[in-house]
Amino acid sequence: MLTFDASDRITVEARSVFLQRGSGAHGLELTGTALLTIAPSLRAAPYLAVGGGLYRASFALGDTRFLGGMGSDFATGTRFVPVRGMSGFGMMTGGMMFNGSIWTDPWTGPTFTTSQMPMFYANRLGQMTIPSDGRWMMRSFTDPALTFGGGIRINVTNRVYLSPDVRALVVFGGGDRMVLTTMVVGLGYRF
Repeated sequence: MLTFDASDRITVEARSVFLQRGSGAHGLELTGTALLTIAPSLRAAPYLAVGGGLYRASFALGDTRFLGGMGSDFATGTRFVPVRGMSGFGMMTGGMMFNGSIWTDPWTGPTFTTSQMPMFYANRLGQMTIPSDGRWMMRSFTDPALTFGGGIRINVTNRVYLSPDVRALVVFGGGDRMVLTTMVVGLGYRF
């Protein structure tokens, strides 16, 4: 995180936060933010944060939390498609034909559920086929994001400060949105 004090009340911040989201999943927040100091003081100064940028989420689809748990239940080459409104995929059996990327009608066939992948991303995977070598690749999504929140800058010395901070990151993609909450404690040094 880099900050620049534009005035006594306004600070401009460039922020990067890496989020480990369990086995096989991680995210990266890259945002530019304006920090508005509410009540400046010598010891502690609360602030509001408003900004925007990008959020990149990556999933190792071969992880058992995602598609790696299919095992031999479905034959190589089986096609499947995300089904709107459910957290899983419809398995295309027999001679089923479908050219879209998400099934919107009621689904009555066999399903496979990836309960650990947010629907915000699962619905955007599109129609896929079980690979012949059984190896699923990494899938990443880079989406625009807005950030809102606040914190407090606590001066430890004239040069060193701590800043506990809580923010909502609103990520937009595929005509939908998802909200993440980040809580960070920063240690800063003034030059």
